[in-house]
Amino acid sequence: MRAGVFLCECGGNISGVLDLESLAEEARRLDGVAVVEINQFLCGTEGHAMISRAVDERGLDHLVVASCSPRFQGPTFERIARELHLGENAVSFANLREGCSFVHRDDPPGAQRKAGRILRAAVARAAQQHDLPRRRTFLHRSALVVGGGIAGMTCAEELAAAGIEVHLVEKEASLGGFMARLAKTFPTEDCAMCSLAPRLTDTALNARVHVHTLTDVTAIAGPPGEFQVSLRQRPRFVRETCVGCGECMAVCPVSYANEFDFGVAERTAISRPFSNAVPATFHIEKSGWSPCKSACAVHTPAQGYVALVAASRFEEAYQLAAEPNPFPSVCGRICTRLCETACTRGQVDEPVAIAELKRFLADTVGPTVTASAADVRYGERIAIVGAGPAGLTAARDLARLGYAVTVFEALPVAGGMLRTGIPDYRLPKAVLQREINAVLAHGVELRLNQRAGVDFTVDSLFDEGYATVFLATGLQRSAPTPLPGAQATGVLSAVEFLRALNLGEPVAAGEKVVVVGGGDVALDAARSIIRLQQTAGREPDVTLVYRRTHVEMPANASELQEAREEGLRVEFLVTPREVLADDGHVTGIRLQRCELGEPDGQGRRQPVPLEGQQFHLAADTVVFAVGQALVDDFLTGCEGVTIEGNRIVCDPATLMTGRDGVFAGGDAAPRGLLTAIEAIASGRRAARAIHNYVRGEELLPVWEAELPVAHLEEAKLAAVDPERRVPFASVDPHTRRASWDEVGRGYTAEQAVAEATRCLDCAGCSECGSCVRACPSQAIDLRETAAEEKITVGAVVIATGHKEFAARRKLPLGFGRYDNVLTQSQLARLLSASGPTEGLLARPSDGAPPRRILMLQCVGSRDCTSSGNEHCSAIC
Repeated sequence: MRAGVFLCECGGNISGVLDLESLAEEARRLDGVAVVEINQFLCGTEGHAMISRAVDERGLDHLVVASCSPRFQGPTFERIARELHLGENAVSFANLREGCSFVHRDDPPGAQRKAGRILRAAVARAAQQHDLPRRRTFLHRSALVVGGGIAGMTCAEELAAAGIEVHLVEKEASLGGFMARLAKTFPTEDCAMCSLAPRLTDTALNARVHVHTLTDVTAIAGPPGEFQVSLRQRPRFVRETCVGCGECMAVCPVSYANEFDFGVAERTAISRPFSNAVPATFHIEKSGWSPCKSACAVHTPAQGYVALVAASRFEEAYQLAAEPNPFPSVCGRICTRLCETACTRGQVDEPVAIAELKRFLADTVGPTVTASAADVRYGERIAIVGAGPAGLTAARDLARLGYAVTVFEALPVAGGMLRTGIPDYRLPKAVLQREINAVLAHGVELRLNQRAGVDFTVDSLFDEGYATVFLATGLQRSAPTPLPGAQATGVLSAVEFLRALNLGEPVAAGEKVVVVGGGDVALDAARSIIRLQQTAGREPDVTLVYRRTHVEMPANASELQEAREEGLRVEFLVTPREVLADDGHVTGIRLQRCELGEPDGQGRRQPVPLEGQQFHLAADTVVFAVGQALVDDFLTGCEGVTIEGNRIVCDPATLMTGRDGVFAGGDAAPRGLLTAIEAIASGRRAARAIHNYVRGEELLPVWEAELPVAHLEEAKLAAVDPERRVPFASVDPHTRRASWDEVGRGYTAEQAVAEATRCLDCAGCSECGSCVRACPSQAIDLRETAAEEKITVGAVVIATGHKEFAARRKLPLGFGRYDNVLTQSQLARLLSASGPTEGLLARPSDGAPPRRILMLQCVGSRDCTSSGNEHCSAIC
């Protein structure tokens, strides 16, 4: 490279701050520099002549121009290079004015050092600049313009006027970019929207401009002239049939800071940025599934019914909660509440009391709702064996799909383990029966006291004309206890004990009782025995022993706390070794103290015995709650259905067993012992699988396609003010341990609304469905998914605009911490006629007009600290 370095004094603008002679000497020492010249006005005719002479006399092939902004003078020097036949990439620029002398006028030594770096970089860049090889190639007569602001739209319009097809891609829901958010434009102070609106209309109506909103460019490949562009369009959830009436906005219960207004106003989850937006179709902001919905086994849109409760729209909220789950009252009381474990609010203080809100709805609205029998649309009859949560859920869903359904139950009551395994103080029988009756009201036939293998067989059901059979028998007996002494009188199974208690059969509670286990069944048995002892006039004496700590205990933590308040003693880190007996009657239990070892392959820490640390507890009754087993005599007359590992073998995708037309679910299926909500989910999957099988095609997904889990941005999470959850009343421990009445009293309407307002709406749209019901043109589709598209273009234009400075980085200035501290962008929205205050300047805190305003300009610009930017802002 033979480069000439040409330094411009710029009439003193540069030379008044920088020592150009010193810079010239430094430049002469750089590799590849053949000549260095200084001129007062390099952009003038004298400067041009100097460059021409140097090229001719010294044989230069590159020019390094050290002057003002290349945006300003760049075209001039590039033209000179072309006239001198130096090539298209022969000029390298060093911006010594705007980039150095102007901004560092008060620090000449620092400016000199920076100028040296700029000049060295320009020379190094010149050495790498070469003319690109020229070749003739096919040019696809279409172009991609990325960015739908004023620059992108103008570019698209001009390309279209030249006869080129244009794909205009914008990541937001509408065109307009930043200009659509301004009040006035520099330098004429014209109304920004008045200037922009005609361009929006022209772009929308131009047949050669294809607008892609909510779209990202994911890849560009291929040779120049034939670029293969991959586009991904995020769902709008609103079809083009939308007429823009705004009925949807009026009923949407979710509101949060409006990004279009830079947060100075709120908007609903369904909206459009401004009245004349292009496209005019509304858009739903939905970033995925809320964590609570994702964690729920039946994917109940908990955020939706919580939002409706916050708006005091209880009937709609109940319908939403009960749609995927026929047992909202039950789950509001005894669910494992994984939704609350996943709740984003828990990262701030405490999770939203989702289950309590569901219970409130079910208890308040549920009794007033009357289901009607569904129309039978299909001739096939469906038999379901087992009236537990899985069987009854499948029955309801199949009846709603249009089938005649019959449920066969071995016991004299329906409900399965919900009815026979949970005491009244947790789940009143009347509450459960109300929801069972609601299932039957859909036209489901229930036959009680019908035991499979005795009163009927699977074969006989097919002989009677049933098209399919769903086995939802559950695990109705306790797993055997291989412990010495376990056959003694006084050893009970928790499952059988609770079943007898709940069926009103006589049960005997000893005077000193030990319960072995750490799950809900163990606690239910222990707390029931406390009540039996108390009502018999004895001081409760019940001890629960568990082999791990309270952290690993599968039972609900609040249930354990309530049990201890009622007098339950708990021994952690102990395992049973032997049931002690005298003359065949229990006298106690020998226990081994343990410690937790290293996690196993599943991440669980196994108990490790501590040598020499055995002890015994005196007891006349020992209750084991250590697992449940399948009663398999129902398989008599059921060829083809097999059992492995105490579970019915079935295909995990279709739930079909080894026999055609026979399906299995609930606790008896391979996934094992399920919670109530998991059993309900199993029943829903079974209904879909049976429907697909009977109809002979994939009509419904057996396993629902899940969306990504939505997460609230850290900045938004940090701005949330802590607020404890609303407590609910419960009966005091001394009173409740002598009663079978329900312990928890639930929320009042006022408490429910207050608790629901704690929801952070972390997924945006709550999927409450209010907009769907309100839309007169039926334009809303909440199931819409992202669309992929590939296009071929001959050219790509990037017009992506700018990024706003994050004012929160300047903590001492108080933005985001104090009321009425605004950015210039927020002020522009307040001054805009289309803004939230329609151009009226008002304080965001109270809406009053400000008395005095302090303006801080150029915040973050020319700021070398970690919270600013070194250079001037591109736009201000």
